[in-house]
Formats: sequence, C-alpha cells, structure tokens
Amino acid sequence: MPSRGGFGANLLTSWGAGEHEVTRVDRLTQREREIVRALAGGASDKEIAKELHLSVNTVRSHVQNAIRRMGARSREHAVALLFERE
Repeated sequence: MPSRGGFGANLLTSWGAGEHEVTRVDRLTQREREIVRALAGGASDKEIAKELHLSVNTVRSHVQNAIRRMGARSREHAVALLFERE
C-alpha cells in the first residue's frame, strides 16, 4: 500500500524550517509589495493609481489582497510587517 505522506507532506513539514521559512511578505505578489511600499511612503490610493497607471479600485483590491495574504489587521499593520522583513 502506498504511503499517504508523499511529496505534499514533506513540503508542508519543511515550511517554517530554518532558512526555508516562508514569511508573510514572501506571500505577496510583486505588485502588492510595490503598493504596500507606496503606502509606507504616505501615498494615497489615488496617487498610487496614477503613478502605476491603475484604477483606484485596482489599487484598493491589491491592498486588501496584501492585507489578507500577510495576515495583517490594517494597512498600517501591513506596512509595519513589510519593514519588519526588509
């Protein structure tokens, strides 16, 4: 009978182990990271949208996705987590 562990089980047990630990920031896409950095610089959603040639709603979606992926409580918490990592 084949083992139920397999590749997935090995992958799950290796997460969080030493240098292979996946941080909250590592979960972000490049665009989400870029937008959270812009928030850290004090830019508004409208300013970020203009700079990146996106709609304000798209910026807000990226912010909400970043907050969710990082497990942050707010925009400010997401910014703090970003700088904690960098």
